[in-house]
Amino acid sequence: MPVQSQIDETPYVWRTSARSRSVSISISPKGEVVITTPPKFPQARAEQFLRNSQEWIDKHLALQRRRVRAVVDTKSMLYCGMSYEVQIHPHGSGNAVAIREQCIEVRPVEKTTVSVQRALVRWLKSEAEQYITLRAVELAKTMNVAYRGVQFRDQKTRWGSCSSMKSLQFNWRLIQAPKEVIDYVIMHELTHLKHMNHSSAFWAYVERFDPAYTGHKKWLRLHGAVLHQDFAFDPALFGVE
Repeated sequence: MPVQSQIDETPYVWRTSARSRSVSISISPKGEVVITTPPKFPQARAEQFLRNSQEWIDKHLALQRRRVRAVVDTKSMLYCGMSYEVQIHPHGSGNAVAIREQCIEVRPVEKTTVSVQRALVRWLKSEAEQYITLRAVELAKTMNVAYRGVQFRDQKTRWGSCSSMKSLQFNWRLIQAPKEVIDYVIMHELTHLKHMNHSSAFWAYVERFDPAYTGHKKWLRLHGAVLHQDFAFDPALFGVE
């Protein structure tokens, strides 16, 4: 189980992994400092590693905050890699969301931030389930693999996973990413049906179907935090009161 703690006023999550051969630090899409170590690694040594990496941590936390503000501070959101202006309407059928040209129109049940948020999250989940489920079927045929089912979650640090039972899981927030990036995540997990690791053979198989996969990985690394915004659009800011 991940351990949540704090060191020198910096909260962090400590994870252990049997696959880890060394210590690593990352910043999750939610802005958490995550340290991953091999099992039985002393916590005191993990915390010393964090202290020694404080400059790196501060730099990357600041970069992530700037990326998040770039979207959250505007009246727009991402859908399939494109930025759409959000428009909130006080009339019409409740919880309806639709794309009109370059706008995403929201007609919430109530004129509240929570109501707008619920409408957008429900819509994005539905869009993700429809699109990703279909693409998984299509890409599995292309890659000559078979899986048992697809589920959707809102993981903090993962975009997808593949279990030993051949079940796929995807983060519904992926529907905000460009379609080629979504395809990369699907192909990544489908490749685990052949290689349950991240060996050179695994990456060679990914590259066979997605030659530009390194760029797609980079896009998620740079914009992952933006996909985790909370869609807390205040109707009053849109002139709806």
